[in-house]
Amino acid sequence: MIFSPPMRRTGYLVRHPAEAWIDALAVGFDRNPHHADMWDEGKLPELSAALNNFAFLLFKAGLLDAADDLCTLHCRALIRRDAGLAVQPWINRGRLQMRRGRFAEARAFLLIDPSAARIDGIDVGALDAEAAEVCRNVAIVDGFFLAMAEHGVDAAEHHLLSGPPTVAVDELLLQIALSRGDHAEVERHLAAVGGDDGYAPAICCYNAAVAAHRGDDQVCMRWTLLLIALLNDDTASADDTASILHALLWLCNYDRRRFESVTAGRVMSFLSAKAMALGDVELQCRLQGRRYDPLPQNSAARRMALDLLDRCRDRLHAPNVCATPA
Repeated sequence: MIFSPPMRRTGYLVRHPAEAWIDALAVGFDRNPHHADMWDEGKLPELSAALNNFAFLLFKAGLLDAADDLCTLHCRALIRRDAGLAVQPWINRGRLQMRRGRFAEARAFLLIDPSAARIDGIDVGALDAEAAEVCRNVAIVDGFFLAMAEHGVDAAEHHLLSGPPTVAVDELLLQIALSRGDHAEVERHLAAVGGDDGYAPAICCYNAAVAAHRGDDQVCMRWTLLLIALLNDDTASADDTASILHALLWLCNYDRRRFESVTAGRVMSFLSAKAMALGDVELQCRLQGRRYDPLPQNSAARRMALDLLDRCRDRLHAPNVCATPA
């Protein structure tokens, strides 16, 4: 069983072709004699978001040391100006520790108390509402995967049950029940996920998985096709398109035979076209069964990324880098 974060993506970061992605980031980072950039203008939220975006690209490319260095400098540059903006790079450092298998070290980064936060050795007190919500969501989802990696499914379940009930908790508990073949728990959590405010792609995805679990090919096919049909809505946002495509890939991991029986031929071409229209290279690769590597060795994109990293380091090391301009 491959576990997935909640199906609904919000603020989804599209994995654009790497060279265009880096070019877009560089506009905000580079000192230019003809115009002020985010650093000079003191646009801290925009600057922080761009740095997080760049760290994510480095993470996806497997450049973990580079990503960790960038997140560390980012966190330290911003923490005394706006502690809320230091939260995300701090969390990202925890995810890097997770990727390295350093689970004990990851806990301090991922399980933050938003009422009395301690970030990079500094007590920053209560976080603002937006940062606190990020911390609560990370504690549920990343905490689940941390408990799973450290101690297995039972510990991950205990972690979920020790916190408040949420849609994310119900989705993850449903996945645990599916992995155990616990029919009663599957039905209970499926009913919770599919409540009055349920997210349609998640409802379709989990109903397809439950039908597959029961061995009901026809019902599984109907729910999978209904999930695919949601992509036909021209008003669907990038978040919805990404959510549906990721849900379909989760179904493929859950039961490849049934998934491929539904998506063979023109259906798969349709899904690939949707990923292409979204501009998401990672989704295109995964739908085609290829490994996603945004910065291959000896590529122009990798050279561009490393050059931009050096420039970011120089700016982040500079005194008063995040000072408000006069």
